[in-house]
Amino acid sequence: MIVSPDRPITELINGKNFTFSVELVPPRNGEPISGLFDRVKLLKDAGVDFISITKGAGGSLRGGTTPIAFLIKEKYDLPAIAHFTCMEASKQEIENGLVDHAYLGITNVLALRGDPPTGVFSAYEAGPNQHQFAHQLITQIHALKKGHYLKRQGFDQENTDFHQGEAHAFCIGAAAYPEPLDISLDQSVEYFVQKVRQGATYGITQMTYSPTNYQVFLDKLSAEKALIPILPGVRILSSQKQVDFLQKTFRIQVPKDYVAALDNKRAAKDYVRHLVLQFKAAGAKGVQFFIMNEAEIVAEIVAEMK
Repeated sequence: MIVSPDRPITELINGKNFTFSVELVPPRNGEPISGLFDRVKLLKDAGVDFISITKGAGGSLRGGTTPIAFLIKEKYDLPAIAHFTCMEASKQEIENGLVDHAYLGITNVLALRGDPPTGVFSAYEAGPNQHQFAHQLITQIHALKKGHYLKRQGFDQENTDFHQGEAHAFCIGAAAYPEPLDISLDQSVEYFVQKVRQGATYGITQMTYSPTNYQVFLDKLSAEKALIPILPGVRILSSQKQVDFLQKTFRIQVPKDYVAALDNKRAAKDYVRHLVLQFKAAGAKGVQFFIMNEAEIVAEIVAEMK
C-alpha cells in the first residue's frame, strides 16, 4: 500500500476565497478517542476545510498526533496538519519522525519548538545535537523536502552531501505572534521573516482577538517581502473560567464585549462571526478556531458563514 501525500494546505488556502479550519487536541492519554472523531465528522459536515492536531501542548500527556492526522486524512478525506515539535529531540529523531510522517502521507506540518510543561518557567537550552529555535527545525524539514538527509557519523563520507531517494512533499507552516509577550513586535516580525526565509509557506497565529494587531503584523511582513498566508487563531470561549485561564496562563486579552456575550449563546456566536469578518477585511485568507469542547458552536458558525 502506497499512501499519497496530503493536499498542500497552501494550495487549499490560495484556491478558496476564505477557509475555515479547526485545531483539535488529542484526548488525554487513557481516555477514549471516539469522541474526537465524532467531532471531526460534525465539523466536516459543517464545511470545515481542514483540521490541525496539536502535539504536547504545555507538556501535556496527549499522544496520538500522527495517527489522528492520518485517520482524518484517510477516513474523512480532510486535509490534516500535524503539529511537529523539536524540543529535547535530537536531529536524528526529528528526521526519523519526519520520514514516518512522509510515509503516511502526512505532509502538512506546523513546525514548532514546543512548550515546556505548564508551570515550568525555566529557559530551554538545546543540546549540541538539538534545535533551540523553530526556524532551525524549519531548515531541517526544508532540507528533507529537497531530499537531503543527515549523515551517519562513521558510515557516510563527510565530504559528500548525502542525498538519496525521492524528496518529500512537505508543506511547512510556522507559528506567528502578532501580539508577542516578551519581545517587541519588530523582533517578532524579524523571527517570522527568518522562518519564511528558511522555508515556511503558511502561518497560524497565537490566540488573537485583535484584527488591528493582525493587520499591522501583515503590513510589516509585506514591507519585508516575507508575507505568506497567515491564519488568525481564534479560541472559541464558552465560560468565564476559560477567560480567566487564558488571561492568567497566556496573558491573552479577551475583549470585554466577547466576555459579556458569553452568557448568551446567540450573542457569543454573533460576536465571533463579526470577528471573522473583521479578520477577513484585514487580509486574512481564512481563520483557524482553537477548540476543546466547543465543536458544536464552531460547526454552527462555519455552517452559517459558508
